Amino acid sequence: MEQPALSDEEFYRDLLQAYKRRLEKLLLVQAHYGIDCPPHIANEIDEINDKVTELENNFVEKIHKRNRVLKNRRTYDIGFYGTLQDSVYKEIIGSAKAIFATTTLIIVFLIILNSTNEPGYAFGVMGIIVAVFVVLNR
Repeated sequence: MEQPALSDEEFYRDLLQAYKRRLEKLLLVQAHYGIDCPPHIANEIDEINDKVTELENNFVEKIHKRNRVLKNRRTYDIGFYGTLQDSVYKEIIGSAKAIFATTTLIIVFLIILNSTNEPGYAFGVMGIIVAVFVVLNR
């Protein structure tokens, strides 16, 4: 029998229910016959018990695995627009920091240029500021 996708929880629940219903019917047949119960009934009861145990263990394991994956996947709530995964959030924040740093450098350059009217001096100060940004962002 081909195994379904991991996310198909309903399939496992339905399959477990079907096995348990079959097991109930077989247990009633076994009780009816008592000690004279045909061997194939007892064998099928054992097989279904094993299968139910295996499915329950697999189902619980898959749920725990899925919950661990979901727990480890960090997301950020961005309000009306939903959530962002960690990597996308870091990329956007990194871009925002770069834009802020660039804007700050341009403003500093314009202030120095306006106050000194010396482009060379303004470029020198801006170079020092860029070096400081690079060192601080390592």
